[in-house]
Amino acid sequence: PSTKDIVPPLIVCQKCERVSTSKDFCTYSDCQNHQKYDINPYSYVYFDIYHQLKQILCREENIRFFSTDNYTAANNSLSDIYDGDVYRSMLTKLQLNKTNLLLTLMMNVDGVAIGNNTEESLWIITFTLNEIKRSERFRTHNVIIGGVCSCYKKPNRKLMQFLLKPIVEQLKQLQERHLFQVKACNNEFKLIQMYLIGACNDKPANSLVQNIAEPIGKYGCSRCELPGM
Repeated sequence: PSTKDIVPPLIVCQKCERVSTSKDFCTYSDCQNHQKYDINPYSYVYFDIYHQLKQILCREENIRFFSTDNYTAANNSLSDIYDGDVYRSMLTKLQLNKTNLLLTLMMNVDGVAIGNNTEESLWIITFTLNEIKRSERFRTHNVIIGGVCSCYKKPNRKLMQFLLKPIVEQLKQLQERHLFQVKACNNEFKLIQMYLIGACNDKPANSLVQNIAEPIGKYGCSRCELPGM
C-alpha cells in the first residue's frame, strides 16, 4: 500500500482494551495504565482496500470476469474457487453483463512471531482476488493488505473483532457498484461489485475471526454443536 492508503495507527491499551491517544499511557482515567503502560499497547494500522483494488485493476492483465453468459462449469470437478457452489450461486443472483462485473475476495488472517522466546507478533489481514490467474494471484504485488497489528501477546476475540470492524465496513461498501478502469478489459471503465466469499486461516486464527471456542476446546467446531472430547 502507498502512504495514501494508510490511516494513523490506533493505539489500544492491553489492560482495558480501549483506544488511547497516547503511546506512553492510557488516556482513560479509570484504567490501571493511566499513569504508564505496564505492557506495551497494541498498535494497529488498517489500509484503504478500495485504493489497492484500483491499483491492481489498472495494471493486472490476467483477470477473468464471469457472468451467466460466459461461465462454463467444470464437469464434476473443482479446478478453482469459481467452480464452487457459492460462486455459481452469486452468478445467478446478481445482474451481470459486459458493463456490470463481479469480483470476489479470499481473506487470510495470521500471526507471525517476531522472535524466539517471546509472545510479540505481527497479525496481518490480507486479501486476494479469486479472478486473477492462479499463477499470478498470490504474488506480492497482487495481495491486498487490510491491516497490520503489532501485538505483545496473542490477541483475544474482543481485540480481533476490533481489528476486523473497519475492514468489514469497507467490504460492505465494496458490495455496491464502483467504477474502475480495468486493464484486462482494454483499459475500459467498468462497474464492479466485490464480495468476500471465503477465508483461508489456520484453526487458532479461525476461532478468533469467528469468535468461537478454541479448536481443541469444547464446542470448538464451527459446523456442529457437539461438545467434543
